[in-house]
Amino acid sequence: MFYIIFNPHAGRGRAARLEPRLRAALQHADLPFELARTGGPGDAWRLAQAAAARGGYTAIVAAGGDGTMNEVANGMRDAGLPLGLIPLGTGNDLVKMFGLRANQPEQAVARLRQATPRTIDIGVANGRAFLNGLGCGFDAQIAVETLRPTRLRGFAVYLVALLRALRHYRAPWMRVCVDDRELVAGRLLFASVGNGRCQGGGFWLTPQAQIDDGRLDVCTCAHMRIDEILRHVPRVLRGTHDRLRQVRMTHAQRVAIESDTPVAVHLDGEILGTALRSVRIEIQPRALLVLA
Repeated sequence: MFYIIFNPHAGRGRAARLEPRLRAALQHADLPFELARTGGPGDAWRLAQAAAARGGYTAIVAAGGDGTMNEVANGMRDAGLPLGLIPLGTGNDLVKMFGLRANQPEQAVARLRQATPRTIDIGVANGRAFLNGLGCGFDAQIAVETLRPTRLRGFAVYLVALLRALRHYRAPWMRVCVDDRELVAGRLLFASVGNGRCQGGGFWLTPQAQIDDGRLDVCTCAHMRIDEILRHVPRVLRGTHDRLRQVRMTHAQRVAIESDTPVAVHLDGEILGTALRSVRIEIQPRALLVLA
């Protein structure tokens, strides 16, 4: 029995329109399933936690965006069950690591039927797990801006959010330490930690990351003028920004980020906090089973 945690609000409501296709695909594949719909933030976490405690399921499946997958993974941590992925969100960044196409429930269900569980790493920041990536500073402020109502869909949501964030973001002084040594200290545009390669629906911030190599990829960027940011956005979209003099990239098992002023921090696009001064991050190698 597959326990499907379905977020109808994912993809700014597009997931709800895909629900009939999802149910039909599950029935056509002859997969026994129980589907639970979320109603708001935190529901996916609670549903996954309860399902893991009940037991009796083949897998717990997150049907939604990166945020839904994050909540489900946190709810089922240490349960020993595999996590299934049906990407129906806005950014759908995590599933780029597994070759899944967004908003194609038939393909995702076929993968559930055929895949064997594989183990992946997870990151943990201030006690909360993330699967794909963490952002501190400007990229997290973009995530905050994506929460504002808009009729846009997909990657356009993130581009508009970037432009909104540019209007009022001020780069704070931050200190980033990796494995107990200082990597950089100064005014930073952002500090990003990737378990996966892509964040924000198409920004390849850590393009060399591997989700099962036992380490996190770290990308920091020094303060830039607005015109420089806009000029270099295409580099981030291609994953070639590592050549910029403002960018530092490395690997680590542990990362500590401190800021002199409160900053926003996101995990898998979910807001960990909008006014944090300190984040402690570590990798937990091969901590989660995934059907992919």
